[in-house]
This record gives sequence, C-alpha cells and structure tokens, in this order.
Amino acid sequence: MGVSIIDIAALAGVSKSTVSAVINNHPNVRPATRERVMEAIRQLDYHPNFAARELITASPMNIGIIMPSYSRNQEKDSSTKYFNGIDEGSNLELVSQLVEQISKTNYGVLVEHTVVSNDEPELPVFALSKRVAGVFQISPLLNISFVHRLRQYVPTVVEIGTPNPECDSVYSDFVETGCISVDYLVRAGHRKIAFINCDPASRTVKDRLEGYTAGLKKNGLTYHENWVRYSSFTGIGGYNAFSDIWKTSVEKPTAVICASSTIASGALHFMCNNGISVPDDVSIVCNGDSLLSEFAMPQLTAICRDKEEIAKCAFTLLMERLSDQTLPVRAVKIADHIIERNSVKRMI
Repeated sequence: MGVSIIDIAALAGVSKSTVSAVINNHPNVRPATRERVMEAIRQLDYHPNFAARELITASPMNIGIIMPSYSRNQEKDSSTKYFNGIDEGSNLELVSQLVEQISKTNYGVLVEHTVVSNDEPELPVFALSKRVAGVFQISPLLNISFVHRLRQYVPTVVEIGTPNPECDSVYSDFVETGCISVDYLVRAGHRKIAFINCDPASRTVKDRLEGYTAGLKKNGLTYHENWVRYSSFTGIGGYNAFSDIWKTSVEKPTAVICASSTIASGALHFMCNNGISVPDDVSIVCNGDSLLSEFAMPQLTAICRDKEEIAKCAFTLLMERLSDQTLPVRAVKIADHIIERNSVKRMI
C-alpha cells in the first residue's frame, strides 16, 4: 500500500486536515508547520494522486503549457529539422522555468505543441478535454482569436510575450527593444545597420519594425528598405533572409539585428559559409537569448529578458487568477537587459 496523508500526519505530528491544507496550498498554515509537513512528504517520498483528486474535487490538477510549432510536413530532410524548427531553444528554457515554478505547488504539468501555420490553429487536447486548471500560452504567433477560443474551455490563461486584452499577460516592449538594439550598435560605431524582423504572422512584428526605425531616426540614420527582411522563427529563415540582404545590397551593412537567437544562428551560418567574418566584417545582435546564442561561435550579444523573472511573474498571475476570477486583466512588462558577448565589433 502506498504512502497516505495519514502517514505524513503521523510523522509530522499534525492532523490530517493540516496535511491536506499544506498539500492544497492553503495560506492559513504556519510556516514552521508547513515546513514540517513538507519534510515528512520528502522523507516518505509522497506523490499526490492527481487523477484521484480530480475525481474527488471535480477540478483539474494540471497546468498546461502551449508551445508553438511550425508544420512538420514542410520538413523533408530530418538532418535539418532542428534548423527548420521554431525557436525551440529559447522556448524550452522558458518552459523549464515555468515547470520549476509549478513544481512548488501540487499541480501537474502538461505541455503540448500547437501548429501555428494554420489560419485557425487547433486547440490543444488538454484544453478540449478540460484536463487543466490554467494555461501558459507562450507564442505571439497564435492570434487573439485563438486565446478567445481557448478560454471557452479554460478561462484562466496567461500569455507570455505580448499584451492580450483577453487575458493576463507578461510582455516585452519590442519597440523599446528595437531602439536599444540600434543605440547599442551606434555606440559601437556602426552606421549601416540591417534588420531581420520576425515572422509577419507574429503580433510583435509591427512593434519590432517601429523600434528599429525609431532607433535609426533617433541616431540620425537613414532607413534602407533593402536592409530589412522578414523571417520565420527558424534558422533556415535567418539564413535566407541575410543571404538576400547580402546578395542584393551594393553597399553592405556592417551590423545586423536579428529578431531571435534562432534567426541569428541562421544568419551566422550563412556568414560562415560565405567567408564573412563575425564580428570583423559584420556584427550581430539578437533580440532574445538562448543556448544557441551563448554557444555560437562567436558567442552572440543579445538584448533579452530574464526568463526566471518572466516565469515567476507569469506563475504569480496564474495563481492569483485561479484564486480570484474577478480580478481585472493585468499586463506586466519585463525590462530588457544587454548580454554583451563577442559578436559586435567596436568601430570607434
């Protein structure tokens, strides 16, 4: 027979109701008592039976995480599937931070990919089957109508990445990100700055372009349409976008801003294949950080947000919403910071 709350109560020297209160995260438990119960849980290796609890309480005991994915039908060569795939590195790091936060509760975690290439992406199975109490949605590629449909099944949704009038959100100001990126390169002496924007389907695409153009104007630089391209959130997209910029430009840029680390890795790959030295010939700044930018050769300078802070903030919003559905819709901005590495040449 498995460990029960009776065993935990006996070891901790408390009542069954106290153990239940700790397991269900009730606030009216003294910290010392809570720690004693948690220590007993650890010693006895107790794991709540989520399925049984859902039957008893008629409430789901899982939190869902929606990860974006482009259609795999477009990938013919398995050797390039990760290069063709969406920003897996950055998203996986964020998911890991979210799971870390959820692990502090008694909720389980369900993660599902949603293909974003369709006009009306299918809702995740865990939502349709109402197996989750709340959802983290981490892709601005999924439109507002998707979130509206999702909330018909799961009212508690927190979007990560961009504000959403339908639900609570943790977002980045991509206008500000664009300005910071241009300012950083100008301070390094660059005047010829190209830009690979993100997927046109993303709700952030206009803000990113506005930030880039505002940064140019602020620094007295001319906008060159031939130095701007759009890319899916993939390595191959970044590769093709920078290839197009380089091959069609008479006057070559000395730096490029990429809308994601995956896009930047693709641009870097093109440069390596064509004898373009980074940062001596072209400098790279990516918006958003991941292991790709940290372990690239050279390591890529990034304008990014702290994923642990994002996860903690999103988790707090979700838990508060689960406790009180009458709260107004909230949007919390996460500030940018610069991680300087080796991909930008100082020209002054």
